Amino acid sequence: MIHKIAKTAPRKAFQISKYMIECKKHRRIAPEKPCNAFVVYEPRIMNILADFSSIRGLSVAGPFCWELAAGKKAIELRSWKTSHRGTILLHASSGNSYEHLFHHFGMSRENCPKFAIIGAARLVDCICYDRPEKWEADLDRHCWVGTESYEEVVALYGKYPYGHVLEDAIAFPEPILNVTGAFNYWQAKNDCQRLGFEKAIALLKSLGYLN
Repeated sequence: MIHKIAKTAPRKAFQISKYMIECKKHRRIAPEKPCNAFVVYEPRIMNILADFSSIRGLSVAGPFCWELAAGKKAIELRSWKTSHRGTILLHASSGNSYEHLFHHFGMSRENCPKFAIIGAARLVDCICYDRPEKWEADLDRHCWVGTESYEEVVALYGKYPYGHVLEDAIAFPEPILNVTGAFNYWQAKNDCQRLGFEKAIALLKSLGYLN
């Protein structure tokens, strides 16, 4: 799909990916694959994002993103804490580290696309697993599939792991494709992400998830 840069956009285009093609005559862009695209400032999209500026994306690799969207995994493990709270868009990242676990969760890899926003949830808490009893109490909620002891998990993370607690998970009827991700809780910074956020927000509003 070719997206035309809005007339109100700045005259100078900033190319931040080798995968973008600039047509100087019509100032169009044509992504060859999911990528960091030209920064496109379309007023309609910018206004929508401004109204829901607290929404963030969270990129999760492998089957774990799909487990979060289905509400089967309630806690996402990270090596860092966060004070952020609110609606999170669940983004299936490009990571390959957990490809072998799709079968473990009864999923077909072919039916689980990458570079896609697949659902949403509300981030309500952040737990520091600084004691083994806290870790063991939440084993079913964060879907740890390894056999490591608590001490081995801490050694694996290099610090106490943090559990990001998610509630009210919802899986979208169809994934929103061709959306790049980022680290931490991220905001839409390129046009692939902006268009993805716009579609996700519109869908959540139609479902009554957002006011």
